[in-house]
Amino acid sequence: MGVWAKLPFALAPGMGINSFFAFSLVLGSGLSWQTALAAVFLSGVIFVLLSVFKIRQLIYDMIPQSLRIAIGVGIGLFIAHIGLQWSGIVVDNPATLVQFGGIHSNTLFFLFSISFLGFLLHRKVVGALLIGIVCNVLVLFVLTQTNMVVFDGVSFPEIKNLVALPDFSGFLQMDIGSVLTIGIILPAFTLLFTDLFDSIATLTKTRGVH
Repeated sequence: MGVWAKLPFALAPGMGINSFFAFSLVLGSGLSWQTALAAVFLSGVIFVLLSVFKIRQLIYDMIPQSLRIAIGVGIGLFIAHIGLQWSGIVVDNPATLVQFGGIHSNTLFFLFSISFLGFLLHRKVVGALLIGIVCNVLVLFVLTQTNMVVFDGVSFPEIKNLVALPDFSGFLQMDIGSVLTIGIILPAFTLLFTDLFDSIATLTKTRGVH
């Protein structure tokens, strides 16, 4: 991205798409993971074509500025809500949908982590988010391994299992024949739609909002 596209910003896999792949396409819709991979492949090919022929740029330019900003805000609020759920600050409530989860070890560590990240960002430390994530994970690892603090639903594997060789058993296992079936259109379109709006939010942020 930095050398060829001359757009030096960090790239990372979309973890939300992983959840959609596993729980919606495979478990929810009953697709085999090989067929679901075909949907990912098809959506990726279409996305590349939209980018090469500048169609994605046209879509971006047609969206009002207020909606571009709202897309990024909406994605951010969605991710923040997931973080609040996993930390235990927000829990389910049948009447109001969400409620305060109380003060316990999970929420205290969450507040410490987010405060540490905010401090690094306020001090304009280079790589603040990455440094903060690594430091918080190390602290959490020490606390859980030494049983100094008990966290609900948080555990680490043994040190010897932290590093392992990659598993290539799924390599080239995509069901390429299903790409040409009608049933693959909806999953592929959903993946494409999600990627498209994720990229729009990224473009809005990198170009700056004035």
